[in-house]
Amino acid sequence: MPYFPALLMTAALVLSACGADGPPVPPQEVSRQSDGLSISGTARMGLTYNSQPGLSD
Repeated sequence: MPYFPALLMTAALVLSACGADGPPVPPQEVSRQSDGLSISGTARMGLTYNSQPGLSD
């Protein structure tokens, strides 16, 4: 999935912007992800992927 890393990057940037500024980012960024839920889902997948037992050991 060539777009997966890009989605994680975008999701991280969007989530960072939300946390730093408070209000959500402009709809232009969100529309690329199709929906806010997909951004949240992508971020969760990234966290789950990065916290594999193999990486913790």
